[in-house]
Amino acid sequence: MQDLLILVVDDMRSMRAIVKGVLQGMGFEKLVEASDGHEALAVLRSKDVDLVISDVEMPKMDGIELLDEVDKDEDLKSVPFIMLTAMNQRSKVEEIIQHKVFDFVLKPINPQILEERVQAFLDSREQEEIPDLDA
Repeated sequence: MQDLLILVVDDMRSMRAIVKGVLQGMGFEKLVEASDGHEALAVLRSKDVDLVISDVEMPKMDGIELLDEVDKDEDLKSVPFIMLTAMNQRSKVEEIIQHKVFDFVLKPINPQILEERVQAFLDSREQEEIPDLDA
């Protein structure tokens, strides 16, 4: 059972359900949803979110605009993101990379690849928590 709070952001309820299903299969129980960037910002400002998994293309405020807003906020800019994007959005992928997000997953989502990306995130957190014995 994973004790991290993960925010899943996508305008399509079915896509949020797929992502949540993968996360629940990995043992995550603390999952929060948002259907656009505005809702996601409200959640980020009210809860201590450990990871955001967000779509890029959404109405009202898309994933890139969400990243822009998060980067401007000192309290939020260290929150890691895994972005979900379609292959035909090459320019969006370039923008995502500029934001130094943790990773991205191409749509249509392969559950195994999403699980691998989340596991890589978990592994990176464990490495950060291991004290440097050579210091």
